[in-house]
Amino acid sequence: GLRVRRVDLDLPPPHTPPREPPAPPESVPASTFDFFPADVAFHRAVDARIVAGTWPRGPVTGWLRPVVPLVAGEAWLPMARVMTVTDALNGVAPAVSAPGVTFPNAELAVHLRRPPRGEWTALQARSTPERTGSGLAQATLFDLDGELGVALETLVVRG
Repeated sequence: GLRVRRVDLDLPPPHTPPREPPAPPESVPASTFDFFPADVAFHRAVDARIVAGTWPRGPVTGWLRPVVPLVAGEAWLPMARVMTVTDALNGVAPAVSAPGVTFPNAELAVHLRRPPRGEWTALQARSTPERTGSGLAQATLFDLDGELGVALETLVVRG
């Protein structure tokens, strides 16, 4: 990981302003990720709200927030929230919706423009599988204050 020292600078507005966050999570009902074979799994540990797209087909924008502690008795840190739900990128926008095809992420790169705030993280996500057995999942990340950063995952696609 790389952490950049924070300072206060007097800078002009950026050439490309940050994107506004998607519709708020409270604007839609809770969603479920039904591909988990066990009842106790990641899908029970997060509150998920799909605000754009249709899961599991194509690009999706969804808000996620953890609902169980990462470490018993410890409060969530905002960065831990972002990293936990962003690791689910390949499940938020599945690369393939076919029986027997898997697409785990081999790695995850997250780049944030500022420190995250709040409980919710939105992933404006899409995945692209390739017939060569690889793929890429990518997302623009948001919190309720606006654009937060980007995430990329290299996928290992197997049938």
